[in-house]
Amino acid sequence: MKWIGFILLFGCGQSSFATCKVYLLTWGSTQTYTGAGHSSIAFKDSLGIHYFSHYPKDVGSIDTVLSSMDDLLSLDSLKGIQTESAQLVLEFDVSQKEFRKMKRVAKRNAKKSWTLFNLNCSDFVKRSFRKSKFDLGYAFLISTPYELVSDLRDHNADSFHNGKVQTIKGVIHPYLINQPRTVPYALKRFFLGRK
Repeated sequence: MKWIGFILLFGCGQSSFATCKVYLLTWGSTQTYTGAGHSSIAFKDSLGIHYFSHYPKDVGSIDTVLSSMDDLLSLDSLKGIQTESAQLVLEFDVSQKEFRKMKRVAKRNAKKSWTLFNLNCSDFVKRSFRKSKFDLGYAFLISTPYELVSDLRDHNADSFHNGKVQTIKGVIHPYLINQPRTVPYALKRFFLGRK
C-alpha cells in the first residue's frame, strides 16, 4: 500500500514538471498586404492544437482547434488571409501552469477588437507570453512581428541554446536580416502604394 502512495505522489510530482508546447507563427512583411507582417500563437495538448490569430475587424480573429501541424501551418493561407504559410515558426517549452495562463489570455483577448497601437497581432501574442518565463524586452508603441522575434531571441539566448526554444520552420537570423524595418516599410507602402 505504501508503494501505491509513493507512485501516485511521484507521478503527480512528475506531471507538474512536464512541459507543454506553445508555437509562435510569424509572416514576413513582404508576405502581407499591409507590409507589417503578422504573428499568431498556438497551444498543443492532448486535444489538438488550439490556434489563435488576431486580425482587424474586417477579417476577425481565428480561435479554433486543429488536428495537425500541417493544418496549423496552412490555415491562414487556406482561408485566403495570407498568401502563403508562416515564414518562421518557433516552438517554446513552457510549464503546465504557464501553458494554462497563456492560453487563457489568448482566448480572452481573441474576443477583443484589433487595434494598431494596443492590440495588434504582435501585442496579442505578447500578452500571452507575458504569462511565461520568457523575456519580451522593452518594445513599445507599435509592436511588430520583427520586434517580437528579435526581442525573444535577444532576451532569451539561454532558452534558445538549451533547447527550450526550437525552430520548426525557417531560420531566425535570415528572417531578421531580410525584414525591412516594418513600421517605415508599412508607412511607405501605405502612403506611396509601392515597395
